[in-house]
Amino acid sequence: MRFKLTLLLVILNVCLFGFLYYLDQTRSASSSYSSEERLVLTPGLIQSVDKVRVTSSALDETWTFSRSGTERWEVSEPIHWKANRFAIDNLLSQLSFLRWDTRFSLDELRRAEQGLDTYGLETPNAEIHLENNSRSTQLRIGSATEIGNRLYVLSPDERHVMVVQRDFFSEVSQDMSHYLEPQLIDIPPFEVRAVQVQAREQGNIRTRFLRENNRWRFESPINAPADQESVMRMLDRIHQLNADEFLSDSNVQTGLDRPIVRLTVEGMGRREALIIGNRQDDSDPESPRYAQLERYPAVFLMNGSIVAELEDVQERLRERLFLRPLGEAWTSIEIRAGERLTTLQRLENGQWQVLFTNEAGVLQSIAADLEIVQDTMRRLRQLEAVRFASDAPSELDYDRFGLSEAQRTVRIQGPRGQQTRIRFGNIDPEDNLLYADTSSNGTVYAVEPYILEDVPLEPLHYRDRVLRSLPSSAQVTEVRLLDRDAPEAEPIRRLETDEIPETLLEFIAQTRVESYLPVPFQDPLRLDRQRRIPWRYQFEVDFISSPGAETTRTLEFLLSERLGGAQKFGVLRGEQTVFILPPGIVAAIEEWVERELPSEPTAPETPEEPEPLEISDEPEPEPEPEPEPQEMNPGS
Repeated sequence: MRFKLTLLLVILNVCLFGFLYYLDQTRSASSSYSSEERLVLTPGLIQSVDKVRVTSSALDETWTFSRSGTERWEVSEPIHWKANRFAIDNLLSQLSFLRWDTRFSLDELRRAEQGLDTYGLETPNAEIHLENNSRSTQLRIGSATEIGNRLYVLSPDERHVMVVQRDFFSEVSQDMSHYLEPQLIDIPPFEVRAVQVQAREQGNIRTRFLRENNRWRFESPINAPADQESVMRMLDRIHQLNADEFLSDSNVQTGLDRPIVRLTVEGMGRREALIIGNRQDDSDPESPRYAQLERYPAVFLMNGSIVAELEDVQERLRERLFLRPLGEAWTSIEIRAGERLTTLQRLENGQWQVLFTNEAGVLQSIAADLEIVQDTMRRLRQLEAVRFASDAPSELDYDRFGLSEAQRTVRIQGPRGQQTRIRFGNIDPEDNLLYADTSSNGTVYAVEPYILEDVPLEPLHYRDRVLRSLPSSAQVTEVRLLDRDAPEAEPIRRLETDEIPETLLEFIAQTRVESYLPVPFQDPLRLDRQRRIPWRYQFEVDFISSPGAETTRTLEFLLSERLGGAQKFGVLRGEQTVFILPPGIVAAIEEWVERELPSEPTAPETPEEPEPLEISDEPEPEPEPEPEPQEMNPGS
């Protein structure tokens, strides 16, 4: 019995909820129907409207808007111009949802002995005329109600006076200039495919650059790569150009019949052309300029600051890093001056080597320093044209620029065997810039002359700065510093394992030098015909190759005195290459020397702070016969 009662209650609840849902849906449908019944304009009318005309007592002119495409509206009166699509959409949206709060028929007005003039509808404050195909609808807007912030409007069928919200009237009772589209070129930068600039100051030569394979390049008057970032900045500026004020006086000398600049932008299936004329005030360089879009007769004022950039667009947008298109995967760099040749070559393991021919004419190879090679490549990739000397040089120009007999030639090879040659010629005495050209195009560039210092011919400049390394298992047991000028050969300082400074230990474990000298080892060191540098100190290092080894081995370095600043020469016994020690090692050794040497050392007289020595790689003049200096035995 209890179960039957529960079941009955459940059924009654379901029926009750169903009935309530039915009432709610009926009420919603009735409310929706009532809401649609209160629309001033027929539902669906606005979606098909293709022409809107607005007249108002607050306006001096009639404004007419026409749909010129699916998404585009134009103003046909009082001027012919692009309409602001968002303003038009807002107006149509308000018309579409315009509803009356109350209404009364004209028959009721007549019985009350009232007419349209009572509500300001005989001579309305504003009229909105809508057209779609062959059908037209007109909406008259009268005076405001005395209370309630409402307006009287006449229904499109002219049978009722309706009361609507007053906010709607603000769209057609104010300055209508906000219906004019201020943006001149509405093609977004990502859509632009080509740009053409014709400037009067440049002889009306057409400069055209276009996008190919997502890269920008100049098509005319030259065929050259363009700087991608500079082009995109220019397109952003063009996209932001606005019409500031439309001209009403037709007697102004606009200069548009002989324009200063003509700018054409091409996008996906559309094109915009902007014509720029005279300044409004010719005495003021910052004055706005008169302008006009090619397909509209309206003349307007615009900010003219972009004109200077457009007149010089070929120079501004050229790719100045002219080696950037080579990419980064270089396999060799060949540096030549006359008969001298140094080649940097990448090996299969990713390391680099230096190839050169020694004085005996034998081809040699040495390991290259990866950081130095990468720095050389980086400086070449960043080689920037300060100006473009010539885009179509003649043979006489090549001679004048010094490129026929270049003082330096660099040939770069890519991973697929493709090569690019760069030549460096004379220096222009007027601006101290170096002329250069490449094999990829006929342009002659003017670059900073410092690039010659970044691609020297001396093979030792590229040599691996790590002269030698001890095995990772090696252990240093003692270091000694000897004064070779002292009467006794006793060390002036000894340090055992736990006393050796960390700086010296790192230098011993991996002997990394600052740079190399292009002179052979001799004792004393002979820099040129006049200068001799004695090897003042001997630096000895005792080590065992592994913890279990019984035999102690010794490294011996010969060191000069500090020659100027922090410069000190060195050589490793068994090696023929003279090097310059890193400043940190020089400081550590000098501290050691100053602490242990006598106050008046018996050393050759030298200035207290001599100028840093300059070592030239040019061949020195043949010296006069003299006794041969004592040479170190490399094997000792």
